[in-house]
Amino acid sequence: MSRLRYLTIPLDEAATEDYYNGVENHVNTIEWSISENEFEQLQESRVFEIINSHCNLMIDDFESEIIERQSMEKALECIKETYRQNPNSALEILLSYTEKALKHKTIMAFDF
Repeated sequence: MSRLRYLTIPLDEAATEDYYNGVENHVNTIEWSISENEFEQLQESRVFEIINSHCNLMIDDFESEIIERQSMEKALECIKETYRQNPNSALEILLSYTEKALKHKTIMAFDF
């Protein structure tokens, strides 16, 4: 049985506040439901370990973690470098979502 793992990006301040308050399915939120295969690709690339080390986070299975606005550019660089060294479809999606979070000046929330 596969686990549910999500990456959530609130697109405005109201959606961010709702996320922090536990409101689900806000209209101005985009969400990636990460498949088991995609999660394995991300784990094998070690992208979470790299982001964790550079951004002082703990993105890991069975954890929830947020990349705050001030760490987003550093996280993006980690993802880009990982993708350059080990391109795969899951990293490409993660890269796209990170760029959206930067564009909207918001957070990225991992709920594993």
